[in-house]
Amino acid sequence: MSDRFKIGFTGTQEGMTNKQQDNFLEILSWFFRSYPQGLELHQGQCIGADEEATYLARKSGIWVVSHPPVDKSKTHSIICDETRPEKSFLDRNRDIVDEVNVLLAAPRSRKEELRSGTWATVRYARKTNKPYEMVWPN
Repeated sequence: MSDRFKIGFTGTQEGMTNKQQDNFLEILSWFFRSYPQGLELHQGQCIGADEEATYLARKSGIWVVSHPPVDKSKTHSIICDETRPEKSFLDRNRDIVDEVNVLLAAPRSRKEELRSGTWATVRYARKTNKPYEMVWPN
């Protein structure tokens, strides 16, 4: 079992805004300073924000764990350090929350949406009392 601090990530398939990417990197920098044993990013292997977060994390030297969906129609192809078994979107999102110390969420807007995997993951984090941080688009 790793001693690394585990960060979960969920975000829109549309990708992060420039502000979200900048804020994501600022948050990672804070975690780097706070947890010298290293960081581990868990993400859902989808196009858009997951892909961007994976790229930025790998570029920063962070260990990246993929939680791929069974449905491969919108997955990114960045190679990760570890890969979990394929699961449905809902189940893999819950696994991400369950495996990490904190969740970072980069939604499309500040308005909570019902039919959104990002917001469903945030609601699950709330329900399970998992700490989470919103990475707002504006």
